Formats: sequence, structure tokens, C-alpha cells
Amino acid sequence: MDSRPPDANAMLEYASLRLLAGDSAGYKRLCARLVERYGDTSDLGIVDNLSRVCTLAPGAVDDPAWPVAWSEHIWMTRKPRPPLDPPFPRGRLLPRRPVRRGDPALPGVPAARPDLAGQCMNDVFLALAHARLGQLEEARCSLEKADQWLADANRQLAEKTIGFPPMVFPADWLVVQVLRREAAGVLAEPSAGAEGR
Repeated sequence: MDSRPPDANAMLEYASLRLLAGDSAGYKRLCARLVERYGDTSDLGIVDNLSRVCTLAPGAVDDPAWPVAWSEHIWMTRKPRPPLDPPFPRGRLLPRRPVRRGDPALPGVPAARPDLAGQCMNDVFLALAHARLGQLEEARCSLEKADQWLADANRQLAEKTIGFPPMVFPADWLVVQVLRREAAGVLAEPSAGAEGR
């Protein structure tokens, strides 16, 4: 955890495990430590990692401007832009930024690419974003895609005696479970059920 620069997958896995264990205070301490240590870097790899880790849960950092700045830095710096950056930098902000009712679209969201690793994380971020915009049918559809990926990943994991199967990465698997839990909670709220009718 103290390597320089931090190992992207290990940090994402560690943050996910903290949240899955119900240790949101430990997760927030990790994010605060990362911001203190790396917050003002312009290294694209570190900035991308910080953005991934610090958008796993609401209120991860005291100053919400940090994740916005990191994601904008990635979006503006990376050229040519890949068709899908799993999870796409602006997309991971959507569930975390203030949303006004009636916002018409999800800005900066590319078309789904189920053939790319990481699409499963995009699906749960999209489920959260759609739910926050009141687009409940779209939210349920994105959550269903994530659930299908998770069920398939779990089936493949059950067939393995050691390690993870190809294209089922530990960080993806953990992040999907963290965000899936949050998305399912948002959709289960009484106001979501009423709006979806």
C-alpha cells in the first residue's frame, strides 16, 4: 500500500475490501491518505488510479473537487481517447456529482463495449448514475447487465481451484460487488419504486 507510485489494482482491491467489510471510515482514511500523498500529481496513471479508488463510495474525500479535477485531467490529457476507458473517467463521476432533476443525458458516456474488460464496472456506475437522474428503467437494465457478468464470473470462479479465470480480474469483481450493493440500495428505496411506476 505504501509503494510509490501505488499499485493500481492492489489499491482498488484494498479499498473495495474495506467497503465490503463495512469499514467506510477505513476507506475514507485511505482516500484521505492518497489525496495527501498524490493529490496534486499530474502523472496520468496515478491520477487515474486516484479517480477509481476515490469514487467507489459517496463522500470518499473531503473536497469533492479532487475527483472532478482528476477525471477532467484524464479526459483532457489522454489522446487519442480510447473507445472506452474502463471505467470511463467522466462516467465514474456521474453518481457522485450533484444532479439536477431533469438532466437529460449522461455526458461523456461512450457506447457500451461488452467485449472490453471493465465494462462490468461501467455497468454499475451507469446504474447509479441513471438512478440518480430518475431514469429507473435504464438503471435496472444496467444493473441487470452487471448482475449477469457477476453471475458468470462467480460460475467461472467456482470451476477454478486456484486464481481467477481469464477476463475476470479481482479488482473488477470486487468493484462490481461494492457498487452493485449501492445501486441495489438506491433502486430499493421507496421513492425509486414510486418513480418507476
